[in-house]
Amino acid sequence: MANTIQKQAISYAAAQKIIAAAIKKAEEIGCKQNVAVVDDGGRLVAFARMDGAAILGIEGCQRKAFTALFGVGTDQIYELIKDDASVVHGLSHFPNATLIGGGMPIVI
Repeated sequence: MANTIQKQAISYAAAQKIIAAAIKKAEEIGCKQNVAVVDDGGRLVAFARMDGAAILGIEGCQRKAFTALFGVGTDQIYELIKDDASVVHGLSHFPNATLIGGGMPIVI
């Protein structure tokens, strides 16, 4: 049995491409956004705050990125867990999680 494993992690270059695409979309729809990309451990890899984006949104976008590590968009998570109070309550014990929509998982 192996004592270690190898895994792939998102590169800074890939994270920058994701941020550029998100900002382009935000500009197209006319909204100022904060954008965060985290690695598989929830650590920040890249971040951007558009001019005029809410300062309070900085932490929120990082929480959305973290929560998307569950494998679904944050707009879908509540729908998946709303009927199980223990799971809804349990999620509140993840200090970096949120049920606010806007976080999307990165699938390669």
